[in-house]
Amino acid sequence: MWVEPTYQLVKRVAIAEWSQTLRQLGIPFEEHKADNAMTVGPRGQQFKVYFYSAQHPERIVGQTASWAVIDESALVSEKVFANVLARVRDPKAKLSQICCVSTPEGFNWLWKTFVKNATSQTRLIKAKTSDNPFLPPEYLDTLREQYTELEFSQYCEGEFIAMSGSVYSRFDRNVHIKQLQSPLQGDLVVGADFNIGKMAWVIGSNLGDKLHFFDEQITHNRNTEEAAELLDQKLRGIYFQAGLTYKPREIRIYCDASGAARKTSASRSDTAILRSFGWRVMHHPANPAIRDRVNAVNVAFLKQRLYIDPKATYLMQCIEQQGYDQSGLPEKNGLDHGADAIGYAVSYIMPVMGRKPTTRKYM
Repeated sequence: MWVEPTYQLVKRVAIAEWSQTLRQLGIPFEEHKADNAMTVGPRGQQFKVYFYSAQHPERIVGQTASWAVIDESALVSEKVFANVLARVRDPKAKLSQICCVSTPEGFNWLWKTFVKNATSQTRLIKAKTSDNPFLPPEYLDTLREQYTELEFSQYCEGEFIAMSGSVYSRFDRNVHIKQLQSPLQGDLVVGADFNIGKMAWVIGSNLGDKLHFFDEQITHNRNTEEAAELLDQKLRGIYFQAGLTYKPREIRIYCDASGAARKTSASRSDTAILRSFGWRVMHHPANPAIRDRVNAVNVAFLKQRLYIDPKATYLMQCIEQQGYDQSGLPEKNGLDHGADAIGYAVSYIMPVMGRKPTTRKYM
């Protein structure tokens, strides 16, 4: 089974290139135009290939296939993939496979399947344009002149990129995703983004010249006091697992400066609630400019002073996928909460230009 994004590509690309390649290799075949199919191979060794358009996923039914290819798969819907997956079920097949061939197009179902939710049954193979030995040497230089840095990474290097402009462009999954073996080898820190609908708090270890965030707490429709109670339980658990006595005064929480005035719980401010649990609360008198906070995080990634444990899945998603909106500001699309939380901590501990800003500290 072979799937193309459109019917035109089935006719002009898939079937045409199959026919040309089979002729060059001297392999006999017969095209069945009415069925968009092709019988390939000599007698006794024949197999049949059906060609489908992804424009009508509801028509990808009824067949029992041994294998399938979805060409330009990032351009088709997840429904197409689901229907193809249901068709690759031939019990006689020695090895049932689905091959998705594509240039990455942001963080869609293709990324979720082969990166975020990858299993032992999936495999991601990245091929750079420069790996193609049949291209003329000037081809890559021409593309580099035409594309932005992000476009070149996506279209020529096979990287999944937030093409609206990645906010945290210095983040590299291969460099900055590392497991933290001992969370308490440094001082515990928490980056807190206050909200009511969705509240994101990220937990890390300050190792002196490095920050390593290893856990997160995401709450929905809870006030600050309820979220703080959950955090208190989580932090106590970290100390308990390490066999140490819980010491809240050793824990610093870096938060939104507006938390000193905002009240999401009863009559106390957000920061007052955090202090009541014994934690040290740190924040600027006023929030730094968004660009300064973003720059602090990017510089920390660039200098390899900031890492994220794979356990913090939501934080990774925020950092990797948040893009810019049309006004040039980080998108408010549900991925901003985790990014803001880590930004409050990083911009305080590792400010750009080495400046130590005036802060509000509750000792």
